[in-house]
This record gives sequence, structure tokens and C-alpha cells, in this order.
Amino acid sequence: MLPKGNTLKDLFDYADIKWHALADGSEKPAMKDILAEDLFGIQAAQRRQPETVRLTESQILVWMRAVKRIAAQEPLQYVTGLAAFYGLLFDVNPSVLIPRPETEEMVDLILRRFAPETSLHVIDFCTGSGCIPVTLKKQRPGWQVQATDISAAALDTARINAVKHGAPVDFFMGDLLTGSGVPEGRWDLLVSNPPYVAQSEEKDMAPHVLNHEPHLALFVPDRDAVMFYRRLAAIAAERLNPGGSVWTELNPLHADESAALFRDKGFAVRLHRDLSGKDRFLEARHTDTHSNELH
Repeated sequence: MLPKGNTLKDLFDYADIKWHALADGSEKPAMKDILAEDLFGIQAAQRRQPETVRLTESQILVWMRAVKRIAAQEPLQYVTGLAAFYGLLFDVNPSVLIPRPETEEMVDLILRRFAPETSLHVIDFCTGSGCIPVTLKKQRPGWQVQATDISAAALDTARINAVKHGAPVDFFMGDLLTGSGVPEGRWDLLVSNPPYVAQSEEKDMAPHVLNHEPHLALFVPDRDAVMFYRRLAAIAAERLNPGGSVWTELNPLHADESAALFRDKGFAVRLHRDLSGKDRFLEARHTDTHSNELH
């Protein structure tokens, strides 16, 4: 089957037919808009009159391939190679997780916590696409930002994104769990969105995530679902400067257990809820008081 003609409306109609079996029909209009803009640079004003926009034969073939990949449950962001995060477009591929809105929420909380004039030494563990450190560096140019990941392919992608957005970040290949490759020095802010999905939760995950996104960045064993938080708490206790802070994204199912690991290391802790009301983010800080809670 081919599109009926060479207008953008014809291509939109083709996508509607190919995507008839996709579970969430409400997302289809936005997906078509993203494809048109990311693949061909077609802006919103043109998309509102799709019958007036004509495409070349090569563009039609690109559109057909992209639509078929999405119909086969491949994530839209891997098809276009781009993902939006905090107002920026990041290069993504199957070596990195697709940045999530929840992670944007955490970045926004961090930026609200620290004034623009601050000067912090920051490290991001399990950086993936680099969306967290690159965004922090863009928003706070005075910060010194480092980032690590165990995956060489992920680091290649992160470096591309740092250059793309003019955000100087120092990247290191390292294993958080063993400590190998972790850069020397001390930090004022430790950030991480580590793997936190227990293997037993795999059965509840959408096929486009389970079949395409990197399991290395997603899953932890059921027997120790907080393994990365235990290690983060230990590193933070050893390497943060006095008054330093930790921000991590969490699995809400293990939020209390994760928080306890930081309290055991002498941190005052606060859990923050995401927009859906789940305990999704942990803020921890060494304080001069004896309270183990932040306010």
C-alpha cells in the first residue's frame, strides 16, 4: 500500500491506516506532527494545512519507512533519532534510554533549588544520553559538570549531545557498582537516574520499551532492587563536600527503602512526588542538625 498522493495530508492518512492497531490512539496526531517536523522540518503553520504541503518521492519513502517502524512498536524517538528534553532536542538511539518527563521534573527541581549565581561541582552517574548533565550545564554555565556511564556507546551519544548543545561536560566510562572509572575529586551535587525497574516488573512494561530500550539501563534484580542507591549513598557519604546534596530518580515501589539507605549514611532526606503523585525523587543532604528529614 502506498500513500494516495504526495501531500502531507496523504502521508498523514497513510500513517492513520498503518497505525490503526496502536494502543493509544490519542497520541497519533502528536506523533504525526513530530515525524513531520523532525524528518522534514515542516513547521506547525504548514501542518495545519497539510493538503497544501507537497513532498518529494524520496521524502515519501522516508515517511513510509518511519511509519512502518512505529507500527512495529519501535519508539518514535528511535525512529527520528531525536527526543525532546527541557526545551532541547537530544540525539537518541537504542544504546540509551529515551529521556522521560519525570526526569525533566527532577532537573527542574534541582534548578529551582540552586540559584543561577551558584558555582557547584556536579557529577551525574548513569548518564545515558547525557540529558541531565547537558541540561544542567546549559542552564548553569558556571557549574563544573562531570558524568559517567558503564556503556561506551551511551557515552558516545552523550558526548555528541554535549557538543551539539555547546555544553562542556567531562564524561568518564565507569562502573558505579564497583567504583572503577569514577573520577577523582569531591562534589557539591551528585545526581543520578540509575536502573531501578525490578525484573519482576518486566511483565507490566509496554512492548515498545521492553523490546527496544537498553535493559542495562532499566533493570535490577529482584533480590536487590536498591543496589544502585546503596552504592550512591556510600559514594555520596565519602565524596560530597560539606553541605553537599544528592538528587536521584526513584522507583516509587522502593522509595522508602532507598531513602533509608541515605539516612543510614547520615543524610537528611526528603522524598518529592512527581506530577502523578508518586514518590519519584530523593533529595538528600548532610546537615548540621540531628534531623534526618529535609523541609
